[in-house]
Amino acid sequence: MKKVIALFGVMLFSASAFALNAVAQGDEDCASQKEAFEQYAAEQKVSFVEQNILINMADPMVGMSDEEALPLAACYATFEVKGVPFVKFVRANANIFPGDISGKEAAELRNFADRVERLSAQAKINNIAAQGNVSHTVQFILINFADPMAKMEDAQAAPLAKAYKGCQVNGQPMMEFVRVHASEFLGNVPQELDAFVERVNKLAK
Repeated sequence: MKKVIALFGVMLFSASAFALNAVAQGDEDCASQKEAFEQYAAEQKVSFVEQNILINMADPMVGMSDEEALPLAACYATFEVKGVPFVKFVRANANIFPGDISGKEAAELRNFADRVERLSAQAKINNIAAQGNVSHTVQFILINFADPMAKMEDAQAAPLAKAYKGCQVNGQPMMEFVRVHASEFLGNVPQELDAFVERVNKLAK
């Protein structure tokens, strides 16, 4: 399948110009890469965009450690493809290749989407945890992770649960961190956080 895809190379965005240069980039660099990719994607068929993602993003990331891949994932997660969030687009079109009889490419794309979701969430946690304020970190998780998930159906929440289950806060599993510190808050917050932890553990199985 990879050899067949390579025939479309003229239509693929250059890895050297896009994906591989994102490893050490800052917010400004990511914004420029996002603009360039979204402009490219808007002008191409869905199948060509998915091929681009497989070759220039998913394949290179397989050989990277989480530490190496994290800044890439954080950047990719901000992209949209024809108005659809990047991770959602990748998952929705993973089966688009007719020649992928074994499902190998589809599986690789889904694994890539899962990893981007997990590492982009981890990047957010790292940024807030670096401030050294446990209370602020828990509040961030509540507002940005728990509250939105509470409004989702299980099918929509399951990929996020899998991502959150794999996140850590200063080396401690995020679900363990939340459960330990939930009781430090007043009102309904402890119950909401406990419900979040229980649902993540359930859906991530």
